[in-house]
Amino acid sequence: MNPLNVLSLVSQNITRTHSTINATISGITDSEKEAADKIILLFEQVCAEGSFLEKEETLDFQAEDFDLCTDSSLFDGEEVYDPKSENDRRTFEESFSFHTMKKIVKLHNSGKSFSAIQRLYPKLKYKTQLRRIKAYVERRGTYIQKVRQVKLYVGQQFQEARKKSLGVHDHDLQRWALLKAKEVGLTDFKACPTFILSLKKTLRVRRRRVTTVVTSTAVADEEEIKKAAASFVADVNAVLPKFNQKTS
Repeated sequence: MNPLNVLSLVSQNITRTHSTINATISGITDSEKEAADKIILLFEQVCAEGSFLEKEETLDFQAEDFDLCTDSSLFDGEEVYDPKSENDRRTFEESFSFHTMKKIVKLHNSGKSFSAIQRLYPKLKYKTQLRRIKAYVERRGTYIQKVRQVKLYVGQQFQEARKKSLGVHDHDLQRWALLKAKEVGLTDFKACPTFILSLKKTLRVRRRRVTTVVTSTAVADEEEIKKAAASFVADVNAVLPKFNQKTS
C-alpha cells in the first residue's frame, strides 16, 4: 500500500465533498493539532500490514452533549404503560408523587381527619384513595414510580457504557431493565419490545454505525486468547472425572 496514494485520494474526496471550505490555512489551533494527531494514528493503523476495518452497530444518544445527570427530570410526567391496571388507576397514580403520598400518610397517622387532608390535597376525592396511598407507601412506591426507577437506571447504565465507547444493543437495555425491576420488586415486569421502544424514544436514542481499525496484533492476541481458553477447558475436562470418582 502506497501511503501517498491514500493521502491523495483523501485530499481529492475532501475537496469534492466540502467545496465550501476555505482553501487558505489559518492559524492552527490546539484542537486542530489534536485532531491531526488522531488522524495520523488512524492512518498508520489502516496502512499497517494485516489490518482491516470492522463495522458494527450500536445505540447512541442523538445529542452528543446529553447528560442524564442534568436531565434527571426526563421521565417526569411521562405516560407509563401498566399492563395490570385500568385507566383510572393510572390517572390516580399520576396525580400524586411518592413524596406527596408519604406526606399524606404522615398527616393521616398524626390524627388529621380525611376532610382536613382533603383541603390540603384537593385531588384526594375518596377515602378509598387514602387506603390505596397507604398501601403504595408500604410497598415503597407505585408500579409507575418503580417503572420510572427502572428507566432511570437503564439510562444511567447506557450513558456510562457509551462514555466508555462500549457497544450497546436492545438486549443490553432489556438486561439492565430486568435487573433493576427485580431490585425494586417488580416481579411481574417484562422488558418487552414496547417498553424498550418507549425507553429509546424518551432517551432520544438512535442507532449508529461504528468503524474500528483491527490490527494484526489484535487478531493475534485474540487467537492466543482462544488457544488459552481451549487449553483451560481441556485441562478441566481431564481433571473432572477424578472428582466424580471421589464423590461416588
